[in-house]
Amino acid sequence: MAAAITTAPSGSLAQFLNTRRGEDVIHVAIPVKLSGDARGLAPEWTCTYEVTPKDVRLNRTPSVKSVGQEIWLQRNNRRAKFRITWINEEEAQFRAQCMEDRPIWDDDVMGRLRR
Repeated sequence: MAAAITTAPSGSLAQFLNTRRGEDVIHVAIPVKLSGDARGLAPEWTCTYEVTPKDVRLNRTPSVKSVGQEIWLQRNNRRAKFRITWINEEEAQFRAQCMEDRPIWDDDVMGRLRR
């Protein structure tokens, strides 16, 4: 995967968000636990900025290193593997796409996405 970390001026976040128009998106802060794919990495808590049925934009944590990195996200007792698809250094955010068919989001969040 040959994507790069975004370090452009603040307009880059606005441009990225504009590409998301028309999708089922909820702008909501949901705490999730992030753990890396490698052993020995301590889990970290982070928070969502927005959620879609297949991906999520989150507050960046120290263990998020590069685009293409695989991580685990856990919400309550639901856990799934995600791949990082976008990182914005300036805004300290990243986006990750779910690699599994089952969502980790609560039923009320999934209900809001399906409206």
